Amino acid sequence: MKSEPPATITPSAPVCHCVFAHPTTVEAAAEVLERVDDALRVNDARGVYVHLIRLFGPCPAATARAQALADVQGLMSKG
Repeated sequence: MKSEPPATITPSAPVCHCVFAHPTTVEAAAEVLERVDDALRVNDARGVYVHLIRLFGPCPAATARAQALADVQGLMSKG
């Protein structure tokens, strides 16, 4: 029997498994920013706090989150 070479393993993007899900995609980051705006508009201090944790709290996927937020900022500055 001929064995096949092992499949190439590509590193995947870090994944957030935190209690407060941190955004790691452009869509998720834009949604969290929208939720912060909503919470500010209705004076929901707890909502602001929770969503800021999602944006700035410690997370194993902090690099992916930072990139997603930078991408959202780039889209917002264009539009």
